[in-house]
Amino acid sequence: MKHIICFSGGEASALAAIEAERKYGKENIILLNHNINPKYEDQDIKRFKKEVADYLELPITYANYDGIQDETLLPSQFEVALKKKGFKGYNNTEFCTYELKTKPFYQYLEANFPDKDCIVYYGFGEDELHRVERRKTILNDIEIMSDYPTAIWGGASIRL
Repeated sequence: MKHIICFSGGEASALAAIEAERKYGKENIILLNHNINPKYEDQDIKRFKKEVADYLELPITYANYDGIQDETLLPSQFEVALKKKGFKGYNNTEFCTYELKTKPFYQYLEANFPDKDCIVYYGFGEDELHRVERRKTILNDIEIMSDYPTAIWGGASIRL
């Protein structure tokens, strides 16, 4: 069983990664992120992600827009909106979020875990239980298990 951390570069996802690695071991952890062009993402976020990954001695795996691996070629959310000729679709889905994050995430899961033998972890906090429930529902609909270390493993006691 692989444990996939949705590794955003924020403190909460770092804490989720550290706690999951402590519990399951680094050989079972995948730090999954969508890369962002360095023109659009603060360098301090990139630095923090790298430091956490180095601390855990794990690589960051990227599921990127259109499979682009060269981060300098990744579009901004505005470039995606211009290409789609709008910000939201008819079902109220934001094009930039779907194209840059959601679609590559689902493509990664499909390609690498067709048997759904994984658990996806998010760094939602104890004050974000509404987000936990929403994400659980979405992932349950596609038969993917999820967990929320900082929200339900005693999040207030988890610290860097």
